[in-house]
Amino acid sequence: ADTAYFDMIRRNRPRFEALKAFGRRSSVVGVRAVYDAQVNRLYRERGTKMLDESARVLAKFGFPMTTKPSGATVLFGETARRLSETQLKEIFKGAVLVDSTAALRLTERGLGGWLGCSVRYAEDDLAFARSRVLPVAGSRVNGLNPYDYHILEPVTPVPGWDMKMDYVRITPGTSSETWVRYEDVEGRPVAPSFVVSKNPLGGTTAVMSFAVKDNFREWLYSPEMQDVWRNFFDRATGGALDVTATRTPSTWLAARVSDDGRELLVMVNNLAGEPRSDIALEFAKKWRGGRIEKLQIDGTWRPVGTASDAFRPEDGFTYAAMTPEFFKVTRN
Repeated sequence: ADTAYFDMIRRNRPRFEALKAFGRRSSVVGVRAVYDAQVNRLYRERGTKMLDESARVLAKFGFPMTTKPSGATVLFGETARRLSETQLKEIFKGAVLVDSTAALRLTERGLGGWLGCSVRYAEDDLAFARSRVLPVAGSRVNGLNPYDYHILEPVTPVPGWDMKMDYVRITPGTSSETWVRYEDVEGRPVAPSFVVSKNPLGGTTAVMSFAVKDNFREWLYSPEMQDVWRNFFDRATGGALDVTATRTPSTWLAARVSDDGRELLVMVNNLAGEPRSDIALEFAKKWRGGRIEKLQIDGTWRPVGTASDAFRPEDGFTYAAMTPEFFKVTRN
């Protein structure tokens, strides 16, 4: 009989016990992926899952995720059509990132004013050759994304594939900033692609002109877009996200903060498919300077450095593929 899983569980039991003990006195933190039990039942009946699109992109972009209320939220797809107005109002009081499908559904419900800008469906009349991150975004990665394109030529449908994408044209409002724009082959502006606005409920909204669901193209999963998301959440929340790994793509994070607010537990999982030593964790200012310890297989914690805006373990630790590692930060 194959006993590999049983052997693994037995070896790691002290680690599991340490994690369980921390979990009992802590709460999950991160960017909120909106989840509602009643809504999820409706989604399952339709053969789709509510969290897939949010969880996938947040994990690849290095943001820890929670389903609990948070100062930072992603609202993607049909979720915006299903949630109550009361639920949506609470979300829009903070920082919220909205994709094109969610923006369209809000507009259809008469709630488009909460976006801080206006949108209209543009699948059939929006053609561009590339996108450009503008200096106003203040990103570390600026300039062209040559993988971003959309043509209007007819596409032969593939049986079982949905070839449509919910593109929208965004009209910025009076308080809006365009962070990313589409350009034609000559570099002339075509339309905004990522617009940040102060909304009437006191929060900050970012609207993307494309949908996230079933979107695996390079211009979404790119260092440019990853950095734009990071900078939006950082600005809109005043640097409140406890930890991110947005300088190193394909780094899946999960995080918990102790009930007394003094300790932060971070799971780091390398999704790249090969060993890596380049993963850097960016801690919020309140954690910087804190002592970092790494969880050992025997359940003990070993000091490995100090929290910073680009933390790497002092011993040059290499992350194996798909092998979760755990770090604990203790504030000074």
